[in-house]
Amino acid sequence: MAIAIGHIVLVQESRFRLVTSEGRAMLFLMSRSAPFGPQGLPSLIGAGQVLVEHKAAEGLVARIATRIVLMSQRPEPASRAKPAILKEERP
Repeated sequence: MAIAIGHIVLVQESRFRLVTSEGRAMLFLMSRSAPFGPQGLPSLIGAGQVLVEHKAAEGLVARIATRIVLMSQRPEPASRAKPAILKEERP
C-alpha cells in the first residue's frame, strides 16, 4: 500500500485532489471499503495535512484511497513517544 501526505484542495462527491508539499497534485477516489466516507471529505479542505493510504486503479488515472488520516489526529508511534519520568520516593 502506498502513502501520500499533503493537503486536500478539491472535493467532488467521492473524488478529491491532494497536493503534496513538493507541489505534486494527485487525484483520488474513495474506496467503498474505506472507514472514512465521502460525506466527510469536504471538512478536510483546509483542515491541515492528511495522510492517504492508496492503491492503483486499473484503467484509471486516479488512485483508490483506502484510508485518510488527519495528521494532527495521528497517534504517536511508540518509538517516538516521550518516556515517562519517574521520581524516586525517599523515606
